Amino acid sequence: MYVVIYKFEVTQGQEPQFKKAWAKLTKAFMEHASSLGSRLHTDKNGDFIAYAQWPDEETFVQSKSRLPKYAMELGPQMEALCISISIIHRLNVTMDFLKRG
Repeated sequence: MYVVIYKFEVTQGQEPQFKKAWAKLTKAFMEHASSLGSRLHTDKNGDFIAYAQWPDEETFVQSKSRLPKYAMELGPQMEALCISISIIHRLNVTMDFLKRG
């Protein structure tokens, strides 16, 4: 399994719109690009941190090319709501003890 951790610094007041766009884009990656899903968190500074899981790095690398047109438009919409977006980690899972609920 491969994990990508993102940091989103969202423009103040745009948080509800960001969360809607993030959810739609995440669902599109799951439905069309083999994503295993993602979790969205907030840190102590109010920035959003997303943890996205993929079967492997290659699936992640090719994921955008598998999205339909409507989903490709969500990325720029989400970016417009942010001051900055960055990938802070790309990780290969070595051991996994997360409980599946």
